Amino acid sequence: FNRDDVEKRRRKTETLNYWDSQYMLEAKPVGEVRLDPERFVPYDCEPRFERSNGVATMWLGSVRIVGAVLRWDPSSGKTKSDKSAYVLDMSDDIGRHYWHRVGAATGEIATTTEDGRKVIGGQVMQLVAVVREFRVPLVVVETNGIGKFAPSILRMALKQAGITCAVREVDQRANKNKRILEALQPLLDSKMLWAHLSALDGPLWDEATHWNPAVPDQPDDILDAGAGAVTDQP
Repeated sequence: FNRDDVEKRRRKTETLNYWDSQYMLEAKPVGEVRLDPERFVPYDCEPRFERSNGVATMWLGSVRIVGAVLRWDPSSGKTKSDKSAYVLDMSDDIGRHYWHRVGAATGEIATTTEDGRKVIGGQVMQLVAVVREFRVPLVVVETNGIGKFAPSILRMALKQAGITCAVREVDQRANKNKRILEALQPLLDSKMLWAHLSALDGPLWDEATHWNPAVPDQPDDILDAGAGAVTDQP
């Protein structure tokens, strides 16, 4: 191609990713990346808890954390089902959000003793471990589908562990792609959404890279849980 040919073809491709994919033979999503994971601000430190003059505070580096919520969208974890995704979102006093833990709970929602009086394993115990480690004050559980049974079991497991933590139920019916876009794009555009390296080094990166707001059914469980966690904050 001469320079004029290249220029014409470049204009037709509309996005740089399409150009790189079709003409530079680089593996790129061909559409516009609306939630570019490179716009997450990465960090690699753990929170610390301090008590002074009878007041407990939580710090992430030199930043004081003023809010935290664990959002959980339960799933059975069976083949072809959604991930049982959870996101721990923390916020500071100027409105930055920190996705500190991102993952997918595995196994049964809960396993109990034969008499059903004690939870001994399952997804709820994985959530309890996160709540205990980071002293999370609130877990928000999506109750669509299998999630309708999860809050009561989670409350039981938290009480059993001697942990004081609120559990709130939410029935999510609004358009999922619209929720994700409205919650996350402004934060990414303004560099107000941070993510721990452990969160970025996993399925979050691929989900954000390939997410398309025009596609109704795609891998987006972590993005959905994260968007919910952001909007759960005061």
